[in-house]
Amino acid sequence: DKYPSLSRYYIAERMLRMGVTTALGGNCGINYQEPEKFINYIKEFNSPINYMLKIGYNTLRNKIGLKAPYDRITDFQINIMQKELLERIALGVKGISFGIEYSPGIDYNEMLKACQILDPEYHLISAHYRSDGEESISSIEEMIMLSKESNIPMQISHIGSCSAYGYMNQALAKIKEANKIGLSVMADCYPYNAFCTYIGSTVFNDGCLEKWNVDYSSILLTQEPYKNVYCTKEIFEDARKNHPNMLAVAFVMNDSEIIDAIKSPFVMIGSDEIYNGIKGHPRGAGTFPRVLGKYVRQDKDLEIIDALYKMTKLPADRLMLNKKGEIKEGYDADITIFSAEKIIDKADFTNNPVAPPEGIKYVLVNGNVALKDNSILNDKSGVYLK
Repeated sequence: DKYPSLSRYYIAERMLRMGVTTALGGNCGINYQEPEKFINYIKEFNSPINYMLKIGYNTLRNKIGLKAPYDRITDFQINIMQKELLERIALGVKGISFGIEYSPGIDYNEMLKACQILDPEYHLISAHYRSDGEESISSIEEMIMLSKESNIPMQISHIGSCSAYGYMNQALAKIKEANKIGLSVMADCYPYNAFCTYIGSTVFNDGCLEKWNVDYSSILLTQEPYKNVYCTKEIFEDARKNHPNMLAVAFVMNDSEIIDAIKSPFVMIGSDEIYNGIKGHPRGAGTFPRVLGKYVRQDKDLEIIDALYKMTKLPADRLMLNKKGEIKEGYDADITIFSAEKIIDKADFTNNPVAPPEGIKYVLVNGNVALKDNSILNDKSGVYLK
């Protein structure tokens, strides 16, 4: 009763079934619960997996009165925002996430002032870019500049849905150059050629189809009255107007560029999980087994050791989790035991976006057997990581 909105570990259960033992929540500027409530719940009741958390800047922006996507912040509101951020940072969060495309009224100086209260030794900023496609390059330049001027490491969220429209090589070159001059800029990517977000969001504003060089039929709706229906102009407009919180999947990215991103040395694997019930994108149930089953075993785009590094040690090092990411004496026993010959994702876009993968035998979280043969045996082994 104390935490009614957190009575189910829906996301964490999907993660555990994929072999994930630690997740970083609060991405793309969004917190679905008050951070204090989320953190205190896990401290009191534990979780199927370990959690870290970022402050969703867009959610906080909304809380202080900036409710429309294009609202501009005032100096008075910036002072309020900094106080609100400081209170939440004191909870032991990893940093701040921005969803710039979702709230285009967020300007650069506003983000810089928010980042200036962070500690470069401990914190991380992440951003869902300002615009994708051709404008993704200037969006990435903005993120690099934010990292440079704030002195805080930058994580570019889901770079595939940002630049896999013919611009990935340019995007990766920008990040490579940033790291050459001493900045700490990295990215993550999920192994699908489609993104997913709310149909009523600014992502689907006028001009989006032209920007992606597709038509309405590239957009799949996921919920009634348009469950598993590909859009026409009429359906698209009706969904935007009357069902804005419906999740939509847009098949707009190039597979080859997704592979280019995942192979890059400064890109790790991330799921970007979001669901409305069991409706949504299969990335939330299949990302990590898909990389190992399809990209490694079937298509041979990656060596298994490189794929595992991008799922374990690389993100653990990025998050400064000094006792995770490797199997060593004295390290936390967060271990996934799987068959390299059998592991594969089973979640799809229409029949079952939350179908669990195959080929995972055991998942241990903090030394406890949390999952065996796809059955969750212990959903209380995960803790909150300050």
